[in-house]
Amino acid sequence: MRDDFTKTTVGIIASRAGYRCSNPACRRATTKADPVDECNFLNLGIASHIKAASTGGPRYDSIMTPEERKNAQNGIWLCTKCAREIDASPEAYPVETLLTWKRQAEEVTARDAASTPDGIAEAVNTIEKTINLIHEFIDVWSQNDPVFKPDFSNFGGRIKICVNG
Repeated sequence: MRDDFTKTTVGIIASRAGYRCSNPACRRATTKADPVDECNFLNLGIASHIKAASTGGPRYDSIMTPEERKNAQNGIWLCTKCAREIDASPEAYPVETLLTWKRQAEEVTARDAASTPDGIAEAVNTIEKTINLIHEFIDVWSQNDPVFKPDFSNFGGRIKICVNG
């Protein structure tokens, strides 16, 4: 007997993840417009069980009740690729990892829901001002200290400033 999620529970799991894959290395959108039917959409996500829905399944916990197995707390929203991967290799994706992914995905969804275009624009403006202040500081420092020779290098998307002297 398989303890499947109800349609309502699937909707809760998907909504809490913002309809994005909960794998932090993926975060793929799991819905898109149906290319044929303008009144429909395609669901590319799966409400996967963190602890298996039936005996012998990945990460099965015999102590859980059927109600606990069917509960949204035991579900994680994933794209179809990641859902297949976590169940094909359960040793690589233990319960603790999936719970962390779920928590992080829900935190990102909450943060994104709280973001506004004005808030994002304000954050970008603050970052740009900070970068300009850093450049001004380096210019003044290099003009007043003959030993200071900044080396700006890009390492994996991060800027590293080395002072040679």
